Amino acid sequence: MANSDFTHLHLHTQYSFLDGAIRIKDLVSKVSELGMKQVAVTDHGNMFGAVDFYQQATKAGIKPIMGMEAYVTGKAKHTDKIRENFHLVLLAENDVGYHNLKKLSSVAFVDGKYYYPRVDKALLKKHSEGLIVSTACLGGEVGKKCAKGDLDGAREAAREFKEIFGPDNFFLEVQPNGIDIQNKVNSDLAQLAKDEGLRLIATNDCHYVTRDQHEAQNILMAIRQQKAFDDPTLHKHETDAFYIRSGDEMWELLKDEYASAFATACEVGARCNVKLDLGNTYLPPFPFPAEHKDEADYLVHISEEGLKSRFKEITYPVDREAYFGRLHAELEIIIKMGFPGYFLIVQDFINWSKQESIRVGPGRGSGAGSLVAYALRITDIDPIPYNLLFERFLNPERVSMPDFDVDFMQERRGEVINYVADKYGRDRVGQIATYSGLNPKSAIKDVARTLGVPFAEINELTKPMPLLVDGKKPDLKLALEFAPKLKTLGETDEKYKRIINIAGVLEGLFRQAGMHAGGVVIGEKPLVDYVPIFSGANGELVTQFDKDKVESAGLVKFDFLGLKTLDVIEHAQKIVNERIARENKGDAQEKDLASQGHPHVLGHDIDGKALRQDGEDIIPLNIDLLRPDHPEIYRLISSGDTMGVFQVESTGFQDLCRKLKPDCFEDIVAAVALYRPGPMQSGMVDDFIDRKHGRKKVEYPHLMLEEVLAPTYGTFVYQEQIMQSAQILAGYTLGGADILRRAMGKKKFEEMQRQRGLFVMGAEEKGVDSGQAGEIFDTIEKFAGYGFNKSHSAAYAMITYQTAYLKRFYPVEFMAALLTTESGSTDNVVKYIHEARTNGIKVLPPDVNISDRSFTVDYNVDEATRMRRKHKRTNYAYIRFGLSAVKGLGAAALQAILETRAEEKHFSSIYNFCEKVPSQKINKKVLEVLVKSGAMDGFGYPRSQLMGSVQRALDAAHSLQKDARVGQTNMFGMFTADDGAQIEETYDNAPPWAEKERLAYEREALGFYLSGHPLDRYVDDAKKLGAISTTQLTEQNHNASVVVAGIVASMRERRLKSGDGRWAIVTLEDTFGQAEVLTFRKVFEENEMVLKSGEPLLIWGAALLDDIDDEGKQRTPKMRATEVMSLADAQIERTRWVDIELDMPQRENADDTVQEWHRGQPVHRVTNDKACIALMEQIQTVMKRFSGKKPVRLRLEMAEGFRVDVRMGQEIAVHPSEDLVLALERLPGVTRVLRR
Repeated sequence: MANSDFTHLHLHTQYSFLDGAIRIKDLVSKVSELGMKQVAVTDHGNMFGAVDFYQQATKAGIKPIMGMEAYVTGKAKHTDKIRENFHLVLLAENDVGYHNLKKLSSVAFVDGKYYYPRVDKALLKKHSEGLIVSTACLGGEVGKKCAKGDLDGAREAAREFKEIFGPDNFFLEVQPNGIDIQNKVNSDLAQLAKDEGLRLIATNDCHYVTRDQHEAQNILMAIRQQKAFDDPTLHKHETDAFYIRSGDEMWELLKDEYASAFATACEVGARCNVKLDLGNTYLPPFPFPAEHKDEADYLVHISEEGLKSRFKEITYPVDREAYFGRLHAELEIIIKMGFPGYFLIVQDFINWSKQESIRVGPGRGSGAGSLVAYALRITDIDPIPYNLLFERFLNPERVSMPDFDVDFMQERRGEVINYVADKYGRDRVGQIATYSGLNPKSAIKDVARTLGVPFAEINELTKPMPLLVDGKKPDLKLALEFAPKLKTLGETDEKYKRIINIAGVLEGLFRQAGMHAGGVVIGEKPLVDYVPIFSGANGELVTQFDKDKVESAGLVKFDFLGLKTLDVIEHAQKIVNERIARENKGDAQEKDLASQGHPHVLGHDIDGKALRQDGEDIIPLNIDLLRPDHPEIYRLISSGDTMGVFQVESTGFQDLCRKLKPDCFEDIVAAVALYRPGPMQSGMVDDFIDRKHGRKKVEYPHLMLEEVLAPTYGTFVYQEQIMQSAQILAGYTLGGADILRRAMGKKKFEEMQRQRGLFVMGAEEKGVDSGQAGEIFDTIEKFAGYGFNKSHSAAYAMITYQTAYLKRFYPVEFMAALLTTESGSTDNVVKYIHEARTNGIKVLPPDVNISDRSFTVDYNVDEATRMRRKHKRTNYAYIRFGLSAVKGLGAAALQAILETRAEEKHFSSIYNFCEKVPSQKINKKVLEVLVKSGAMDGFGYPRSQLMGSVQRALDAAHSLQKDARVGQTNMFGMFTADDGAQIEETYDNAPPWAEKERLAYEREALGFYLSGHPLDRYVDDAKKLGAISTTQLTEQNHNASVVVAGIVASMRERRLKSGDGRWAIVTLEDTFGQAEVLTFRKVFEENEMVLKSGEPLLIWGAALLDDIDDEGKQRTPKMRATEVMSLADAQIERTRWVDIELDMPQRENADDTVQEWHRGQPVHRVTNDKACIALMEQIQTVMKRFSGKKPVRLRLEMAEGFRVDVRMGQEIAVHPSEDLVLALERLPGVTRVLRR
């Protein structure tokens, strides 16, 4: 036995989250360096890293020993909610042991997790076969009891484990780490082994690779515990012994007292032999009808029938023979490669979804290149017109699993997963793990925080560090190049040198496991037969392996992705079709008139037949059947008016659309492919635009490539173009061309040289000069790095077209659907309400008589809206808020209101509302939020008067309902027509709330301002003062000087660590959304009163870019304040005069009338002179209270229908303060006060 035969059997890797500091690659490298033949991994309670470890170790010639340090309860069951657990090292001696490890780890997570994933001794006994076990560290039951002096308890526990596993498979673990208590425990264990006929085994409980990483691993534990490094309560290792020691070191430490334990470790290492079954694929069989002989036969049948069905929907000429030829060619490849079952499974859950009105995307990724997928309705884009290639999806010359990524509408995605789980078995369907790691930026920030560096200091230093560089995650060295100040400090300052060195050790280690956004696996047998599992936040079964390792283990991954845009499309289409259903109830003439608003029924089919005959019903809209060729849609996209349109609503994409001016679907496909950092930085985009608009000549590398490159004006944009070019010019098969494409992407020199030779030789055979062929190869190679998957781009461009179509032709329905989908995000609701208003769409408050749960479209517009000239496209409807938006309403109250309204049809007043809705479902708070939100405006009283009547209405209704319960009635009720009791309705004669008060209550009830915004009166002034919107902050350069106007929505005050002073994080809101404003000590203390005034503010400062997402974009609008000022004060400084807008009082029952028309009915109105004089006197009284130097103009809307402007004399000049505005707006008849 050589010292190098020693085997480390207790070792923690990066999969012991925020505890193990050993990366798998570093483990394998170190073990190889030490000449060891095998090593075990025993992560805490899990097997997340099992396949990763197995693959890397076997590749390096190291035997992997599969293990886990389990958490075991003592006397308790693993399901008991008792915080009891001990460590126990479990090693797989053979394949049976490995399967038992998987089952134990899975049960621990699924059934036994209470703080930690736990098993009990009954489970250990049930799954003991093939396991070798040791008592672990001082956290083990035997070791912990020895440490406490409970030797009898330790003996009892040892006997239990000996009985469960047998004396040849259970060992007492000694560790030579030099800790005093460990030395005592080692001695006790030696005596216990002698007494009980057990053997000792030696381990080093490795947590890091080398001794000098001891401090870094302790800091890693501090990060996990969220404690400072100098916190006396921090649990950390007091010795630097837990590293991967060599066999020689271990022998020197053990030879005197525990030589036998060293030998046992060598022996057990040799005994453990597990061979994982990797690389096979296990799909469940798909049930097919008896008349078909197998899955392949059934796939051919439904593919052929599906294609025939597609022909009935296609609105353009097709060569049916060519289509069937390609279909059968694809089917031959699918069957030959053994994937019929995969296609059948995918088409089944997709078509079930569509039958259940769960919207599915038209395609995603390379799968959109398959005609079989189109025939089966897996995808909804015909690949042939767009030259999409099947071989890009499934290459017969490179065997790999097909991979359909499928988008479902977000809110119902879970239903599809449930369907699959019910069909194949809930224990056979699960989701996939992901691991979030410490990237360079977060590693430095976490280490610095642990070492006591103030957040503001380290945050400022790390801000420039990117999360991605050229689309890839940078290492620490590269990331520091973007933060020169931090890099310099790391070279000159000892504190920062320490931080960066430790961060380098921890970089890339895992923080925690999560669940993949869309990955789902389906097994032929229960998942635990293939992989260990754990539970998701909502009880989902989740594989402990990530997407790559789970496929290695034999499970097939299906991507069930949620895409909110599909929710928008589905909601919008539903609203449109409800409108169509109502319109179809009209007579023939009304239907003909209504049909003009539905372009999908206008025009003719491919045979020249009108899509709709006069008098016929309007057919419902099916957005999936639209041909993407309507010129109005391209005009809309070219205008940049694309807020809410899929993929193209960002400012950058809007700019691209304005420059590109797409006029066909291929242009949209190309734009989606080009709007990425690589093509934009390389100049490809500008070149493409110049070629499209004739500013640059369209040239082709070779005339043979004209057909391939014509749709992109002679430029290589797509990966498919690379494949087709190799096929046409050099005679490649499409499968071989796909291999070429992949080789170009990986840029491996030897492979590229081989491919160049093949390309040039093939081109020469086609008559192309070898020199020219080489140049073309170089051109293709250059663009290959930027090439995008056209199948994906085309499928997503179809969603772009569909959302643009809805925005153009059904703008109100589209915006209502958008608001419904985004209702969980206040920022997005604010943004889209602003967009709606910009386009002339009125967004009405909720209404107890009209509103549904969510946003709806109200087609009962007034004549003024219908006849307006501006925004004609949106003059046919309003958007009505849903009742679910009212904060504090509650699900029970909402349900009661809707159910009562369904029975009663209409609430006539707040009193009637309280009378009809069950009193146990509503209370004073519910009524108050309904009034504040505007949901009771329809009762015809100002909100102030309704609020004053809340308690009276509740009391009266309660009394009436009480009388009804005891069979009583009141005197007046005896004489009513329906013999029902009547409530006497009284209202306070309170003046309407001023705009500021009304808006404040709206925000309280809804979470945002609806009928207006406190900033509305300042919009022009803010712009003239240079203010940008909160959303535009993310588009600025870091530290760029900015000015923003807004209202303080919330404020979090912080004390300085020194205790001397305060600063605050202010949430500033404008009409577009919210931004985070950092107000540090000096600015905060100088402006605290202004910040807390509740008034609109103007804030100067610097834009901050310190919260970058994976696409390199700032997530949260953020700035640092340098100066704060009341916007009213700023406005007062620049006000030239004050406009007071009035609706003049009208006389009742006037004899001298002027006839007007309103909704087709004559009305008679005339100004009430006496009331007008009274109003003027009130206005004059208010103005005298705020006398000043700014002139006043009265703008009188007379009852007769005309307007009079009156310029007041200088003797009535005012000081244009906010108090003046509020005082005037409280007066009945004053509609608005504007400071010009």
